[in-house]
Amino acid sequence: MAIRRFVWALVLGLAVGVTTPDVAFGGKKGDDKADDKAASKGGDAAASKWKNVETVGLKSIDDVFAPIKQMHGTLSSAEGSMASANTNLATALSLPQGTPFADALAELQKRADGKVTVAMQGTVPKLAASDAVPSDVQAAIDATNGLTTSIASSVQAITQIPAQVQAVIPQISKLPQTFPAEAKTLGAKVTEIPKMLTTLKNNVEATVQTPERAAELVKQIESTLSLVTTTFGGANKAVPSKSTATKTTTPAKSGAPSTDTPGARKVRPTP
Repeated sequence: MAIRRFVWALVLGLAVGVTTPDVAFGGKKGDDKADDKAASKGGDAAASKWKNVETVGLKSIDDVFAPIKQMHGTLSSAEGSMASANTNLATALSLPQGTPFADALAELQKRADGKVTVAMQGTVPKLAASDAVPSDVQAAIDATNGLTTSIASSVQAITQIPAQVQAVIPQISKLPQTFPAEAKTLGAKVTEIPKMLTTLKNNVEATVQTPERAAELVKQIESTLSLVTTTFGGANKAVPSKSTATKTTTPAKSGAPSTDTPGARKVRPTP
C-alpha cells in the first residue's frame, strides 16, 4: 500500500504539476524569421532539450511506454536528418561546421552562379543544375536534396503523433495500480524501487513533452523546405502539415485537476 500511495503521488503529482504546452502545428503571425532561424539550426540541440523513454525494468510498464518510445524513434530520425544535412552541406562547401543552414544555402546559391534552380516534385523542393557546376556545388545539391526528401517523407508520420500519444494516456493513468503488482511478481528488490520510480517519472514527462516536440519539429521541417524553395527562387509550396490531434490530456486520477491543452490554433499557411 505504501508503494501504491507513493506511485500515485508521483504520477498524479507530475500530471497536475507539468503544464502541457500548446502543441498546435503552425505559429503566430510574424514568426517567419524565428522559424527560419530554427530551420537553420537543424536538429543539433534536440537530444538535450527533450526527454526520451527509458526502460523501467518491469515488462507490463515498459510495454505501456513502448509506443511512445517508437514515436521518439521517428522524431529522432527526422531530427538526425536535419543535423546531418547541416553537417553535410557545410562539408561539401568547405564551410565551418556549425554554419547555419540558411547561410550555407546562400553560399551554395552564390557559388552556383545562377546555374541551380528549384522545382517541386510533388510537395518536395528539389535542386538541379542547369549546366555543369563544380564538384563542391554538386555535392551541396545532393546533400540538400537528400535532406528535403528525407524530412518531407516524415511529416505525415510526425503529424499523427499527438493523437497517438492521446491514445496511450488511459494506460499510463493505470500505472499506479499495475506497478506494485508487477514489482512484487517479478521480485523487484526494495533497493531497486527508487530507480524504477525515477525512470517512471522520466517516462511520464517524456510522454507529456512528445506532442510539443512533434509540433516544433514540423515547424522546423516546413521552414527548412520553405527556405530551400525561396532561396532558389521557387514558389513556396512546402509540405503542409495537418494534425489529427493537437491536444494531450495528462494522466490524472478521478477528481484531480485536468491539464488539457488549451484550444489549438489553426495552421497558418506558409507565406
